[in-house]
Order: sequence, then C-alpha cells, then structure tokens
Amino acid sequence: MECKMHVGVQGMGTSKIEMEFLRRHGVTHMNAGMADHEVETLVRHKEEAAAFGVSVEAKHISLPRSITLAQDPQRDEDIERVCRWIDNAGQAGYRALFYNFCILDHQRTAATLGRGGVSYSTFDMSQYDNETLSEAGVVSREEAFTRATYFLERVIPVAEECKVQMACHLNDPPAPVLRGVERWNWPVMEGLKRFSELVDSPYHGFNFCCGVAAEGLENPAEELCDIVRYFGERKKLFNIHYRNIRGGLYRFQEVWPDEGDVDMHEVARTLRDVGYEWVGQDDGWQQCASNSHGFAPPYGYGYHDNTSGLPLPNTAKFPNMSVMTARAKALGLSPGWYGNNCYCRDMYCQGAERCFEGDVKATLEWGQRPTPLLSAIPLLLRV
Repeated sequence: MECKMHVGVQGMGTSKIEMEFLRRHGVTHMNAGMADHEVETLVRHKEEAAAFGVSVEAKHISLPRSITLAQDPQRDEDIERVCRWIDNAGQAGYRALFYNFCILDHQRTAATLGRGGVSYSTFDMSQYDNETLSEAGVVSREEAFTRATYFLERVIPVAEECKVQMACHLNDPPAPVLRGVERWNWPVMEGLKRFSELVDSPYHGFNFCCGVAAEGLENPAEELCDIVRYFGERKKLFNIHYRNIRGGLYRFQEVWPDEGDVDMHEVARTLRDVGYEWVGQDDGWQQCASNSHGFAPPYGYGYHDNTSGLPLPNTAKFPNMSVMTARAKALGLSPGWYGNNCYCRDMYCQGAERCFEGDVKATLEWGQRPTPLLSAIPLLLRV
C-alpha cells in the first residue's frame, strides 16, 4: 500500500539557517512560528519556506482565555477575532489551524533524566498538587463540552467557507479531575468521540497527539492503535504528534519514540492503512480575476466565463483538468474542487444559475467527483 505521510516540524521560523537545517534532514513540511496572524505575515513565511522546497501548510493559534473560561461579553469579541484568523489563513492558502481548547493548560511535575542525559517531561500524580484550584475554579466535563460547542458552532462555518481545517490538540494530560477541572478528553476514547461529534463538519478534527492519548490510557500499548484507527477512518486526524511515553494514566514520561511502551511502527502502519483518499484543489486552480468587476481583492476576483458560466482553470498550472483527473484516479484518489474560495472567490458572477450549471458541467466533463455544492451557496446569496 502506498504511504502518503510525510514528516514535519512545528514552531520553527522560516529563516535561511532554519530552512537549510530542515532540508539537510529531509524535512519538507512545517507548522511555522509567526509573530501574528495577518495575511501578509502568513504569505511571507509560506514564500520564504517555499524558496527552500519546504511547505508551510498550517500554523498554531492560541485561543484567548475568555473563550475557554466563558467570560462574556469578551468571549464573543474574541471568537470574532478567531474567525478573522481563519479567513486570513484561507486567503494565504493554509490547510489548517492548530489550537488547544484547554480550560486548564498542560500540567507536569518535575522533569526526570532519560537516555543520554536528556530531561524527560514527566507527570506523577503522587507529586502533583491536585488540591489547589486553578483560575478556572471547578468546571465539570459537561460544562467543558458546553463551552467547546459554543465556540465550534461559531467558528466551524467560517472554516468550512474558507476550507481551513480546525485541528484541536488533546488536553494534556487526560485525567478525571485536575485542580478542579474535569478534562473533556477523559476517558480518552469516549471524550474524543464526543468532541468530534459536537459539530458535523469535515473541517472539525484533531491535531492528534499520540503521546497525550496514551497518557490517559491504562494500557497504551494495547489501546492506542484502535483509537488512531477509529478517528483515522472517519477522517478526523488533521495532524499527528508522533510521541511515545513510558507509563500511562496518572504517571508517565515522554520518551524517545523507540523506547516507550507503544509500538510506534504499528502506529505508523495504522495511519498508513487509514490514509487520506481525497485530493481537493483549493485556491490556485482558477484563473483569478478573469472577470474582474473593478473591486479590490478578494471581491474583485472572478473565475467564471460570463457567457457560458463555465469555470476557467489557470492553464499555466493545470493545462488539462481531465488528464489530471485521470491521473489521480489511476492513483486511487478521488479528485474534486471547490466552487468558491477565501481568496479567489466569485461574488459577482453574472447569472448565478448559469454559473451553477457551468460548475456542474465542468465537473462532469473533467471526470471529477461531484462534490457538495455548499461552497457555492454564498454565490447565490451575494449576487
């Protein structure tokens, strides 16, 4: 079976010395560290990395505390900020945003020494102050899910429109109660399943940390791969933190991948077996501004022929859409395309019905998978 995974890093910048370091080690994908979430910043880092053959496809965002602590009315204002960040990421061509929905942040006890004299990140409940409440106070698991739902119901529709995956990291570590807060991802399988079902969207999923999931299990070696398989089959794994631990619930060390309790080779095989099967063409396939109406971007862009209603591909990048589709199908992939995008969107197509008909006709002529037309609904609403 063909393996489509790749190795990436997170948190690094895109300077020349950092990019050369990645290339020397064969790393071609990254989640870059950035000073802000503005479109210009996102594009600059993407271009700087691309010059060295490295793809910046995602970035991490830190949710304002008002969101996880349910501090109104500030919460709604900050959710609007997050929505703008999503829109910016879509305009800059980013695949995903990674975030943490933590009412209580990551918890650890004193580090322990490991192989080669390195310090292992460690948690030992017997050494942990679990009596002192955090700033969040007492928060039940039900309340945690209520707050998460409030957030997701407002940001995921924006993510769908912009085609940006929202990948939530697991609360670290999973445990029944830490400093008064019941973790939403404990029990691990039950919590992750419920979180994944809070909203129904292909853009709602996980930045799945194998180590954190293992930290909340009684027997990580036996249980972890089943969890990976379950969410992988449902296309809820948007990114993987390939971590291993020694130990489990209430007491563990983060260790090198080859010395923990989990067979990481088996994890990799499981990920391969539930590998990605879709190829989606987002911004970049269209001939942007092919029917510009004199408005500033992104509202001045269009990509339909106003006579026929057919979408116009950028033939410099995609000289033959039918040939490309046939090649994808030969590889066992199901290609498709989105009818409206965050950056190259067509908000002034003359005759919405004609453009809908053109989209359908092109999809059939190119031999692509007929995708849901939800992405084209804004076209009807805005003309």
